[in-house]
Amino acid sequence: GFSLQRLVESGDYGLTVFAGNDDADESGSPFGNERLGLQFQAGTQTAKGVGLRMQLGYQDINYDDTPGFFGTTDRSDSAWSAALSAEFHDWPVAGMSLLPRFGWSSNDSNIPLYEYDRFEIGLTLRRSFQ
Repeated sequence: GFSLQRLVESGDYGLTVFAGNDDADESGSPFGNERLGLQFQAGTQTAKGVGLRMQLGYQDINYDDTPGFFGTTDRSDSAWSAALSAEFHDWPVAGMSLLPRFGWSSNDSNIPLYEYDRFEIGLTLRRSFQ
């Protein structure tokens, strides 16, 4: 992959372009694939010390052609993702941080079995020992 990051006074932002492949262990498996994607990310810190981050991503995934899924169709997917997160320092008490995260991903496929939309909510409470 290749990434460009830029630090600015109010935070940072960047773009990543990546390519990869998954090789299936079994010969003739239709689950091996090649992928190409982009990801944009940005973050900032508020005057009150709250960290905010966001990211958007896209991947184009083409699965191995032989023998195809269910013996007939060459699978091709397009995957989108987005996430927002925050970090509240010294909350609920000094030395702790609360980190909420909201995520969404969607997979479009030419094989309906593999299409989905996913929503995630996460909450982490972290203790720092300094």
